[in-house]
Amino acid sequence: MSLISRYTQGFDDVNVLHLIQEHILSEENAPPNSQVTFVSAYTNAHGVLLLAEGLANASERGVYLKAVVDRNGCTKEGLNALCRFFDEVILIAFNGLIFHPKQFTSIRMNEDACLGAITIEGSANLTGPGLSLNIEEALVIEYSADEDAQEIEGLLHSVNRKSDPESLVHGREMGLASPEEPQNAVWVIKDANGQLIQQNHEYVSQELDPENRKRSTRTRKRTNDENPRRMSGRSAGRRTLPLPEGVSVSQFRDVNEVTQEVANENRQEATLEATEAILEEIDAKITIGEVDDERIDTTVIGLIGECDMTQISAMHAPNEAIGADLVGVYKSLAPQDAELIHGGAGSSEMSWPAVGRCLSGDIGEGAGNALTIRVRTYDVLTGDIVETENASIYRRVRPPNHIEDRITLNTNVWHGGHLRSGDIAVFVGVRSMAGTTPLAQSLALGEGDPHLLMIIVPQAHPLHSRFPTYENGRGQGTLRLG
Repeated sequence: MSLISRYTQGFDDVNVLHLIQEHILSEENAPPNSQVTFVSAYTNAHGVLLLAEGLANASERGVYLKAVVDRNGCTKEGLNALCRFFDEVILIAFNGLIFHPKQFTSIRMNEDACLGAITIEGSANLTGPGLSLNIEEALVIEYSADEDAQEIEGLLHSVNRKSDPESLVHGREMGLASPEEPQNAVWVIKDANGQLIQQNHEYVSQELDPENRKRSTRTRKRTNDENPRRMSGRSAGRRTLPLPEGVSVSQFRDVNEVTQEVANENRQEATLEATEAILEEIDAKITIGEVDDERIDTTVIGLIGECDMTQISAMHAPNEAIGADLVGVYKSLAPQDAELIHGGAGSSEMSWPAVGRCLSGDIGEGAGNALTIRVRTYDVLTGDIVETENASIYRRVRPPNHIEDRITLNTNVWHGGHLRSGDIAVFVGVRSMAGTTPLAQSLALGEGDPHLLMIIVPQAHPLHSRFPTYENGRGQGTLRLG
């Protein structure tokens, strides 16, 4: 008699990713000669790559891997990742209908004998959020070969009919599709012999969105006035699980698409994701007191690692055009920054010449034209986070050609001891990196989101050595996508 276990990702101490790893891809449940089939309505490379190790191990021991996914719900990178790990890949493309099932199945085999079957059915798609973040329902159903032969036969029929060209859907055959027969539903990209049908792959790929465009942008709105920092939307500090070491979504972009522009997009995407990861961890600490400091530090290193640091003379910064590859600026902190005397006693301003155009744009020649912004400061050394709700930033021109950008922050940043002589202050604009523009032109952010993330990197931190400085320890420059 079949054994049924019910799980809810998000409520139970389990996620669908681990259920698939344990029940579908493990050697116990998928020994050699077994058949594993993934059926999903939405698929992206992140979801496939979360299972990369389990898929590779199963393939190496002789498990046959088949994927059946919806064409409109698949990304280009997701298709390429499927072709990398699965023996057979089929995309379903109904005209006017949505292919919406989610089913992960293993038929356990010992040579030609069926040992049993196990399937996970529910609401989770083959995506990063579906496998690890969203609130998803999952039924794990285990079948015994001795007692459930009829049920196993029915399960096989259920799995196989979804990609059978002769299956009838509302009285019409699904049909075997190709560039010559595009009206049919079953697109075989990789056949049962493991051969990539390049014609189908290229034709279908042209109609798929790349992952960075298909992914929706998180929006956050205030839920009430009593807790102004608690936002609706994704739970603070909760993110999809990180990809395994050594793999990235950008590896699965089509080679002919990796132009200089696409390479920049890859780096921009990684930079934005790293910035959002830091902000969500910081949100967790602000709202619920939970934060993984080690993970934040790792993410900061990943963020800075996506950029090339370019030193600029403190006194004679070039008056160059700032390109779209500029991510932010950095400066090493002078004693006057740390001692609250820069610009006069009691000043709470920090300044640097001519390097802040990604932050301030062309906004005039003095404090009268200052932009009011929000800055969130993260101290890598202490882990402290300080919100500056009413910061301001402006540009001042001193004849004959000296340009100075100034930013005013909450005095708690100084009084809390977060600015220390010799440390590095990094300013990163929080916005879509694919459309990098001066801050003056990019303030259309969700209420409550900071405009700038300010990262304080202490001298003792290994990351400090990444930033070019002069022999006296002073220095400033830009962060570019390289």
